[in-house]
Order: sequence, then structure tokens, then C-alpha cells
Amino acid sequence: MTTPKQALIDTNVLVALVDARDTWHAKAQAVREALKTTAISLVYCDSVLNEAIGVLARHAQEQRSAD
Repeated sequence: MTTPKQALIDTNVLVALVDARDTWHAKAQAVREALKTTAISLVYCDSVLNEAIGVLARHAQEQRSAD
């Protein structure tokens, strides 16, 4: 029996993937691409998605306030 290869992604990586201005954006993209080449699928938990949405909303609000 073959076990599927999966990687659990945390909030910091997800935010960095979505937000091109994030300090870790390039590294997060490199990790994602490396996982793709080894056929490892990314797994996101509901709590991680919820937290990432909150962080991204806060970033957007802070950006609007700075403009």
C-alpha cells in the first residue's frame, strides 16, 4: 500500500505564498515548487485558513491606512 505524500502548511507559509510583499514570499514559493517536483501535495487545516485570512485582512487594512 502506498501512503500519499503530503505536507501540512502553517499560517506563515500560506500568508507568504499569497502576499507578494511578505518577507518570506520568495522562500515560500521555492518550498512550494520543491514540493511539487517530489509530488507532495499541500494540506491546509481550517484553523490555518481562518488565521491566514485574518492576517491578510489585517495586512490589507494596514496597507490602506499607510496610503
